[in-house]
Amino acid sequence: MILARHALETTAGGEAVWRRWVDVATWPSWDPSLEQAAIHGPFQVGTTLDLAAPGRGPTTWRIATLDPHTSFTCEARLPGARLRAVRSLEECPMGTRVTQRFDIEGPLAWLHVLLLRESAAHSLPSALRALARSAEHPL
Repeated sequence: MILARHALETTAGGEAVWRRWVDVATWPSWDPSLEQAAIHGPFQVGTTLDLAAPGRGPTTWRIATLDPHTSFTCEARLPGARLRAVRSLEECPMGTRVTQRFDIEGPLAWLHVLLLRESAAHSLPSALRALARSAEHPL
């Protein structure tokens, strides 16, 4: 079941966006739903990440799929459900189309949807806009 999905087009090249995605420690600088982010190893399948929302403890995610410079999926286990964050890049006439989707499945997925849908739907567009801006205007 899809929890939230958003896509946008940016003038930034896919490589610039990808560099921000693999630099996990900097995710809170462009994603307002994160207070802390840490990766425990190289950006590859099987590596874990700890992501913490403001006022919450960290949730452990695992990189489940990876197509370098194109897409990756992270998974987190929640009570009675599995949450997936799917991120992808595609070339487009403007530059790059950036897409992120949160899927959830499991016997308690419906409960997590009730708890998370509003915040995910609200934070996802602003996070992608900030990601695109940071990729368009690197420091």
